[in-house]
Amino acid sequence: MEERLCYAAMKGDLKSLQEIIAIDGSILDRVLVGIFRGKNPLHVAISTGQTRFVLKLLEIKPGLAEVLDTELGAAIHIASAKGHLEIVKALVNVSPEMCLARDGDGNSPVHIAALKGQLQVLEELVRTNSHIAQVKVNRGDTILHLCVKYDQFECLKLLLQMNPDPCFVNDVDVDGNTILHLAVFKKRPEMIKLVLSCKNIVAVNAINKSGRSPLDIHLQFRSENQSDSEIEDILLDAGAKRFKRGKQGTVGDDRLEPSWQTKRRNTFMIVSSLIATMAYQVGVNPPGGVWLDDAEGHKVGKAILAYNYPDFYPIFMCLNTAGFLVSLTTILLLIISLPERGWGLRWAQAFISWCTILTTAFSYTFSVIAISPAGKRYIYIYDRDASKVIKFTAMAWAFVMSLLFVWHLLHLTIGILKEQRGLMKCMGKLFKVVKGRPTSLPN
Repeated sequence: MEERLCYAAMKGDLKSLQEIIAIDGSILDRVLVGIFRGKNPLHVAISTGQTRFVLKLLEIKPGLAEVLDTELGAAIHIASAKGHLEIVKALVNVSPEMCLARDGDGNSPVHIAALKGQLQVLEELVRTNSHIAQVKVNRGDTILHLCVKYDQFECLKLLLQMNPDPCFVNDVDVDGNTILHLAVFKKRPEMIKLVLSCKNIVAVNAINKSGRSPLDIHLQFRSENQSDSEIEDILLDAGAKRFKRGKQGTVGDDRLEPSWQTKRRNTFMIVSSLIATMAYQVGVNPPGGVWLDDAEGHKVGKAILAYNYPDFYPIFMCLNTAGFLVSLTTILLLIISLPERGWGLRWAQAFISWCTILTTAFSYTFSVIAISPAGKRYIYIYDRDASKVIKFTAMAWAFVMSLLFVWHLLHLTIGILKEQRGLMKCMGKLFKVVKGRPTSLPN
């Protein structure tokens, strides 16, 4: 019987509907409580545009307008997407509160109508309840943002005419982008003209969370084609200006991409945390373990390494502790978010990083030497003692790292000197300008 009802809904067969209800009077009640085994007959009828069948179902069971499908969509969502104006009017008349219902994607019927370019449905819904046009979707987009993203020019024009409220027009998404930001990024000259036609409403120099105005975005993604030149002329004629850039990010994917400084800070945090964990483990669990009993010359719980290498053990612990403390210092500096600029901070960061790496390497070298059997020869390692091979390898590595360290410091110093030289030139030019400026007005 359920399949027959769905088939009748698809064909709009009112006679079959009356026969089915006469045979099984509770069939529509089962749809209401969610135990109907077939598809919702109201949704099927709306999908196929069977207006008379829909009106009859709503007359018999008005509650069907509030039943959701498996994707959390209501009948009014389907009618809005299909553009069935008469059905939308009937659904709004039966259940006005469903105008604010959201589907599985967080869209209300008015958002769906705008996405699909259904002008008549969009106008009807906004006239019925003007508040629904100001409801935002999950990503913080307004209905105006959706019109720009999905290139619905006529819908955008209609909404701006129906609701020219400055707060509505200049509303921003989760990234701080107005519809003008998005229209510039999408390179849509007609939409930009339309938005800027409301000169007393649109904030032409609004700044998003990336620290960019619409003109900044255009210049960032500008190409040599005619459309981009037209957009630039439109913006400049409207009084658009550049803004001092803040965080580096893009508007294209609706999210702020982490800057290279942020990526580097995250990398330092991960590496420093890893080295601090390694140093802590070596400190509390030294190579070779600890004594398990009290005997002459040692005590339980003390490091065996300290008794076997009394001269080198303090050096080993100093290196390991230095690596541990330097790593903690790096983590602390990253947590308090010191500014990235400044030659002193860059020198300190480079010095701390190299100290951490070197102390970790030397701690590892000493640990391996300490646990390697003394006097044991291996024919595959040039017939030498294992500890000697390890020492030679560590010394060679330290020499290479020292050269890299010196090169790094020279490179950093040259970069800092260039910056300081450029700053001095700018200060010199500014001084000349100020010095050459007259101190009094001419007669």
